[in-house]
Amino acid sequence: MIKQKLLVLFASVIAMTAVPVMSPVMAQSAGSTPSGVTAILKQLNLTPDQQKRVDEIQALAAVQIKAVLTPEQLVQFKAMADEGRSDADSFNALNLTDGQKTKLKEVQTDIALQLLPVLSGDQQQKLIEAVTAGKRSQ
Repeated sequence: MIKQKLLVLFASVIAMTAVPVMSPVMAQSAGSTPSGVTAILKQLNLTPDQQKRVDEIQALAAVQIKAVLTPEQLVQFKAMADEGRSDADSFNALNLTDGQKTKLKEVQTDIALQLLPVLSGDQQQKLIEAVTAGKRSQ
């Protein structure tokens, strides 16, 4: 019960980072650098099995988010990613409807709940600390 509550808390913290998995999956540009949680995950020394699962979760996130955004918003998002803008900045610039914002928050929480169990306790802690520190510096 406590572990489940912790996972929900962790998921909420990660979900606040504005869909952290979009750039590497959707932008697919040579000049793009990972941002948000994706960049942090690269520093966690994931095992091959963990990396495979993270890649699967990122691919699922891309599909779910593509279903929320309009074709025009997808083009705009990819262009901003190519420019090196953060996911959060890119999403803020898209003029999302309230319905889209709500749906994206749901996707974020779902993805975070899938991501956290893939990580060890130490990796989860490092991820949460990095995300929290990043939110404070914004």
